[in-house]
Amino acid sequence: MSTQQLPAQAPDFTLDHVLGHSVSLGDFRGRTVVVAFGGRESAPQLKQGIQAIRSSKGPDELPVIGVSDLQAAPRAARIVVKSQLKKAYQEAVQDETATLAAAGKPPLSDPSREVIMLMDWSGDVIGAFGLSGVDQEAVGVVVDGEGKILGAGSGAQLGEQVLAILSA
Repeated sequence: MSTQQLPAQAPDFTLDHVLGHSVSLGDFRGRTVVVAFGGRESAPQLKQGIQAIRSSKGPDELPVIGVSDLQAAPRAARIVVKSQLKKAYQEAVQDETATLAAAGKPPLSDPSREVIMLMDWSGDVIGAFGLSGVDQEAVGVVVDGEGKILGAGSGAQLGEQVLAILSA
């Protein structure tokens, strides 16, 4: 993954949360966020990266918007895929709760707004960010409050790279 593929400005997007409500990047205008892209094969990297970020930045300090690459999922399998994602969401809420508790931070007040798992069935959002292959290698893109892309981290070092961008 090369950050040279990334646009200077993050494209706004709206996708469905795994729980059904819509979430837009524009909802976070004025706040720095991480848009974390991943898929089936890169899920462990994504999980590790988000845990690394959460070890120093809580969801109130730094929202992480997870975008799942689902374009390879056949239309007929979407109900099964969505069910698997809901299970992964519940596990992510449990992980987030445990990570926050271990760091002495307050628990999640509204998990559906703090653990954000969005579904990109078409791949349009991933493509708009100039990315490909996120199903194999997770990517975290740091976006400032005005929508400017500050940089990205990927793979096993995603979390550490994102934190380095934030501290630069």
